[in-house]
Formats: sequence, structure tokens, C-alpha cells
Amino acid sequence: MKYHTRRAQKRYTVYMAEQLEQPLEPPQIPDIKSLDESESNISSDEKSDNNKNDEQRLARLKKNKLKAGRRNRAKQRKQIWNKYKAELTEYNRKKAEREAEKVQKGKELKS
Repeated sequence: MKYHTRRAQKRYTVYMAEQLEQPLEPPQIPDIKSLDESESNISSDEKSDNNKNDEQRLARLKKNKLKAGRRNRAKQRKQIWNKYKAELTEYNRKKAEREAEKVQKGKELKS
């Protein structure tokens, strides 16, 4: 941009420095295959069962505990993946905006 003063008979040209933008970093793909929840971290949902055989009861409790753990891990993976998709969409939007601004500035400088 050029600015000219009328007070002085000399012309002054002032160049505006472009502000440096923070670089955009794409979000990291989450590692949703890791096992964050081990068998010992899962709380047991014991119900009062009056089974004849303690072995059957313990086997069923273990099976239910593992099933609840798989369900919780699947839910966590889905939440993490949805968060990643939202961050990626936001990143792509910001990237497109910056590219549009650069094109706009380029056109302004040429004219």
C-alpha cells in the first residue's frame, strides 16, 4: 500500500509488513486399537445370583465383565474417532479460508 502525504512536498511510500500466521497442523489420527481398559480395570457388576454351581456363576460374571469391557472400549473408540473427524473438518475449513485469503491478497497486490 502506498500512502502519500500532502503536507510535505515529498512522496513517502510505506510498505505494510504481512503478519506471520501460525502454521496449521492437521490433527493426529487417534490410536483407537490400543487396549486402554484391561480386565482388572473393569468394575464388576455383580448381581445376587442363587446358582447351584459357583463355577458357572463365576464364568458368567467373567463373561459379562469382558462383554462390558468390550462395549466400553468400542464406545470410547467411537467417541475418539468422532472427535478426530470434527477436528479434521475444522482443520480443512481453516486451511481453505487461509488459501482463499492468500489468493485474495495476491489479486489485490497485482491490481
